[in-house]
Amino acid sequence: MITTRTWFCSAYITNTNLSYANFSKVVLEKCELWENRWIGAQVLGATFSGSDLSGGEFSTFDWRTAN
Repeated sequence: MITTRTWFCSAYITNTNLSYANFSKVVLEKCELWENRWIGAQVLGATFSGSDLSGGEFSTFDWRTAN
C-alpha cells in the first residue's frame, strides 16, 4: 500500500486513469508520467518539476494549485 510516508527514488506511472486521485503535497520530480488521465485530480501543493506529463488528459485540472 502506498501511504503519505512512502518514498520512491523514481516513478514511472504511465497510461493510467488517475482521475480524482489525491496528489496533494506529493513530490513527483523528474518522473515519467506520460499519457495519464488526470481529470479532477487533487494537486494542491504537489510538485511535478522536470516530469514528463506529455500526452495526458487534463480537463478540470487546476495547474495553479500545483507548485
